[in-house]
Amino acid sequence: TTFLGISPLIFFASGQTAFLSPMAISLGFGLLFSTVLILVVLPCFYIVADDGRQAMHRLFHRLVPTYEDDEVAAPVCRLEDHE
Repeated sequence: TTFLGISPLIFFASGQTAFLSPMAISLGFGLLFSTVLILVVLPCFYIVADDGRQAMHRLFHRLVPTYEDDEVAAPVCRLEDHE
């Protein structure tokens, strides 16, 4: 909405407002650029970083042997055992 408010200064500057046109251009397109950066590029970066983290996790667990769940699992206390 800010870009739309500044757009008359960007596209239709004449007379006394002509000296404000460069400032309006840098402000308006800077807002558009930062909006695209935050709403598109940053989430894509997080997706790529998460995929890399998962790949490193899979690689690490392939190289280092881990115990099976049955060997490490804690004993389960059941209510039937105490009746």
